[in-house]
Amino acid sequence: MIRTETLASGLIRTYSDRNLMIEQETGALYEEAVDVPNSGHTYTETDVPIESDITDTEALNILLGRGMPDEAVTDSETQESN
Repeated sequence: MIRTETLASGLIRTYSDRNLMIEQETGALYEEAVDVPNSGHTYTETDVPIESDITDTEALNILLGRGMPDEAVTDSETQESN
């Protein structure tokens, strides 16, 4: 579903809550859009998933604050805990 929120700066953020790309009326695809109020832009949710540049394990390491390779959780450790 498309979600819209007003940021503290007054800008309008539009995004999909299903991790899908959104399409502007111009045909441009975005992960999320930030517009000035009254820009007139409209968005629809696509069926195109947003692709991540990092793995689940890398995201876990970021969240746990384990940035150094010797401190990081490995893929095998992540799989063992599942």
